[in-house]
Amino acid sequence: GRTPRCFGRTIYTTHRASKFQASKHQTIRHHTVGAMTAPAEDTAEKVPTPEINLRHCTETDIPELSELVLGICERDNDPADFSVEGRKAFRIRAGADEMAKRSADPSLHVIRYGAFLGADPTLVGMAEMFVDLETDEPDAWKILYVYVDGRRHRGGIGRKLMEKCLTHVPPGGRVKLRSAPAAVPFYEKFGFEICGPPTEPKGNGIRGSPLLLRIPKAQLP
Repeated sequence: GRTPRCFGRTIYTTHRASKFQASKHQTIRHHTVGAMTAPAEDTAEKVPTPEINLRHCTETDIPELSELVLGICERDNDPADFSVEGRKAFRIRAGADEMAKRSADPSLHVIRYGAFLGADPTLVGMAEMFVDLETDEPDAWKILYVYVDGRRHRGGIGRKLMEKCLTHVPPGGRVKLRSAPAAVPFYEKFGFEICGPPTEPKGNGIRGSPLLLRIPKAQLP
């Protein structure tokens, strides 16, 4: 279970021990990639940043991945991006059951990565992307999530997750995603361009800006 404690706009949630967490209970400060508030100035001596390790995730990892995404979204996303209905819809979409359904859908090729620091088994970030194999756009990948634990924000984790995701897109392919307005600059660093105004494409209360990245075609030698 998880007990949320909200201080201002930051949530601290206590997670029970799992295969991703070394301690029995651990308090995590969540923050989204591209969030709007800057971290408080840290006057303590800087500690070298551990190496960022990415691991391909399987169905057995889904509960932990879902817990991370839901915890971050619940408190750190701008309320303007989610109506009451939108929050409900997002909780369903990011829930473990829906993640498992996407993995089991034969029409989808789903890829997920978890991010870890050094030898620490604690999950600090995740990304999910997929391509619909039964549409007329087999070259169009969609990035559904890129989320990072707020204590590790601006530490290069989101960048490394994005770079890993983009390695799966072939030359001439495209990548689509919908971003909270505050996170758009993060994706623009990778070449994404806004291709429309913020909308709720399914009328479910989840508002986002549509972004598109075109991967250059391979040049002949």
